[in-house]
Amino acid sequence: TPQTKKNSNKIIMTRLDNITTCLPIAYGSVAFSLGEKADEYHTHRWTLYLRSPNPTYDLSNAISRVIFQLHPSFAQPTRELTKPPFEVTETGWGEFEASIRIVWREGVADERCTMLTHGIKLYPSNNPQLSNQTQPTDVAVVSEKYDEVVFTNPEEEFHRLLLEGNTEEYCVEDNGNADGGGDNKNKPESNSTTITTSAIST
Repeated sequence: TPQTKKNSNKIIMTRLDNITTCLPIAYGSVAFSLGEKADEYHTHRWTLYLRSPNPTYDLSNAISRVIFQLHPSFAQPTRELTKPPFEVTETGWGEFEASIRIVWREGVADERCTMLTHGIKLYPSNNPQLSNQTQPTDVAVVSEKYDEVVFTNPEEEFHRLLLEGNTEEYCVEDNGNADGGGDNKNKPESNSTTITTSAIST
């Protein structure tokens, strides 16, 4: 049952009751050695990104902006992007942990921002001591995570935008059990997001 927020003049938003919608996202980094072009402070070129696992889905349907927070040694360590591709490319010499803040569609989604962290990798996991001089320049070092952001009782318009891509949906029945059975005692509170994660790296 839709729940409608009102003020004295107009209807603001309609929140869907007992609906849970899942948006898959992928985020991570890809790095290449600069080889002979490297210097003391620039040994690798890397890209930090947030993408949809489905290449046909436009993340701007659901996202207003993405804020990447880099290491403070970078010029302008805070990078804010308002349209795809949501990615930042830089050069550097060291690995560090960056943060990614997702701001959901403002004016459509009454959802809290989602915070992610990602460790940028420059060297392959099977040989972390590899020097830049011996690291191939044409072999990517990839570190990526796959997440599913779960929205419970989303706004009706935001729910529609989420389903325009390759997303999954399941409804929670009045008796508290999700479709297909199973106990629902761990169901998130209304107006909440949760994340499940898996990772790959090379």
